[in-house]
Amino acid sequence: MHDDADYALLVGLMAGLVRGDPGAKWMFEQADFRESILFRERKLPGSLPSQPQDADPEELTEPDPADLLHWISARGRTGGRDAIDRIREFLAGAERVTWCDPYLLGGELSETFDGPDNYADTIAEVISSSVRHLRVFTLDRPKVPKPGADPKQATLVWRRLKEGRQLELVKTKEVHDRYILRDGKAGLMVGGSFGGLGGKYCTILPLPSEDVTTLYQILNGIASAP
Repeated sequence: MHDDADYALLVGLMAGLVRGDPGAKWMFEQADFRESILFRERKLPGSLPSQPQDADPEELTEPDPADLLHWISARGRTGGRDAIDRIREFLAGAERVTWCDPYLLGGELSETFDGPDNYADTIAEVISSSVRHLRVFTLDRPKVPKPGADPKQATLVWRRLKEGRQLELVKTKEVHDRYILRDGKAGLMVGGSFGGLGGKYCTILPLPSEDVTTLYQILNGIASAP
């Protein structure tokens, strides 16, 4: 991970702890995340209390990236496209997808996208053609879109999402974080809305299976509420 990305992530998490953010507290409670921090500490030059005097940083073994809890989406168009590719790979071959993003339909776009049409096309490309049922949890389709969003964006995205599949829209204000779940078995938590990828550093987290199960239970409850 790039040093700037490390710094941005850790400062953001520390600020979250100061504010009492439960998400930041949850992150620091994860064993994989703690191990990745300790590994980076051992790689620092000089002697630290937790590092033996004869430790050679070059001999330390980097944890397998597949085992690490976090993945950083960098700023800029390239970083945004990398994050999109990450989500596309996750959804490849999926049949049933649940996507929670309050601004999926009407959010401000980062420089990763060349306008509303390109944004709608990108979403359609990311969602695998194998997906037969898509359930979207988002804010109500706004009559007045979020500042910076194109008024026609929601309509364009809605049309593309419906192509070739059953689409279920759940309007809710009860889900803050961005989640993408597939086939009842796996999930990602994305630190920012899809349209904002590349605008700022954000983290993409593969969710533990227990959290995926819990999320499905919560979302099913929201969807079935009167």
